Amino acid sequence: MGKRKQKDSFITPEMQLQGVLHDISSPLSIVQLNLDLIQENLDGQSRRELNKFLDKALLGMQQVKRMVINTRFKIAAQSSFSACEQLGLLCSLYKEKLKLKSILLEQDYREDKMLIADVTIFERIITNLLDNAISAFPDDSRLKYIKLRTSRSKYYFSISISDNGKGIIMSEMNKIFNKGYSSSGKGKGLGLFMIKKFMQEYFSGTVSCRSKVGEGTTFYLNFPGKSKSAAT
Repeated sequence: MGKRKQKDSFITPEMQLQGVLHDISSPLSIVQLNLDLIQENLDGQSRRELNKFLDKALLGMQQVKRMVINTRFKIAAQSSFSACEQLGLLCSLYKEKLKLKSILLEQDYREDKMLIADVTIFERIITNLLDNAISAFPDDSRLKYIKLRTSRSKYYFSISISDNGKGIIMSEMNKIFNKGYSSSGKGKGLGLFMIKKFMQEYFSGTVSCRSKVGEGTTFYLNFPGKSKSAAT
């Protein structure tokens, strides 16, 4: 029992590979979307607009490249980066995708923290949560929004990602971070499981969730240590 518990508490190479295969679809979809927009607007848009779409496609490809290289060579490329700057960059990549789905995005970064870790891991955590939020909306006429917010307490710097989607039923809440659990069907169920592992192993942090059916869901990422004001 003890050996199994110890084994389950670490990310194995197999889990890492499965996680990358799961997560790589998000930046690739961003690349595809922006290339499609370029093709659709070749005659109707200015060079400046087309370059904007191309820049986002290139950023998505760079994200894919980092994921593949780090996994292939088992590199944990630690660097120091601003949580808020990285959140802003990732949200900019999702701008067109959210626009097509008529989802409003609100960003409220009142606190910031310099994180020391592999930035690719942070990107995978945030993109997974953004993808979950996007898929949380039912097909109805409600005003749809996703909110990203940073805050701090005495011991933690926190990032919250909220949506006003369909919510998660109470009986499922204690399962959502389990490996293999998914409300979407076979072949999924890795995203939240890997987020929990990444937060524990790379940031010594935690992830939690609050949800109410019909009102929406909020995920909280808690990073230990003090933060700094994001205001300039």
